[in-house]
Amino acid sequence: MPALEYRWANGWFAGTNRGVGYNFSKQPSLQYGLGLGLDFGRKASATGALAGMGSVDARVNYGAFLNYAPDRHWRLSSLLRYGSGDKGQGATANFGANYSLDIAPQWRLDGGVSTTWANAPYMQSYFGVSATQSQQSGHAVYSPSAGLRDVSSGLNLSYQATPKMSVSAGLRATALIGDARNSPIVTSPQSVSGSLSVGYAF
Repeated sequence: MPALEYRWANGWFAGTNRGVGYNFSKQPSLQYGLGLGLDFGRKASATGALAGMGSVDARVNYGAFLNYAPDRHWRLSSLLRYGSGDKGQGATANFGANYSLDIAPQWRLDGGVSTTWANAPYMQSYFGVSATQSQQSGHAVYSPSAGLRDVSSGLNLSYQATPKMSVSAGLRATALIGDARNSPIVTSPQSVSGSLSVGYAF
């Protein structure tokens, strides 16, 4: 699928991945600002385990971010989002660290780890089972608390074919933890995904 992003010199940005926002910092090593994104919700038809659970509507999220690169190899990131879930009161906070290394001319290897915290309304919307949902789905009533939702790690290998075009391949593993992992609607707490992309800057 195409992913597009445009950044203005005055700090505004817009794209399919990060949404719309503004970066207040003028320093390349530091980024902080506000933005709007989209939580795509959840379809009850996505899997048999969600039968009778009902869908979670897509909602606009309000966000804030803070990223810092202490040197050319390391990058620390954080992203806070609010507005998801059944009643629009769900909030998540993601924290990550990434290390980048030039392994050969035009070749770069990136590795990173991250974790996501979620508040109680978010956890209830996506991992909880209310009394009504229990009657309709057959799952036991479940009320998860706020806490860490998952941990993930990934590797990405990229090749700078030309000054403007790059090709990259990535692999990411994610595991649910805590109350999210123990939810009765979770059938596979671990997932592995791969990606292959071509980028062009203009």
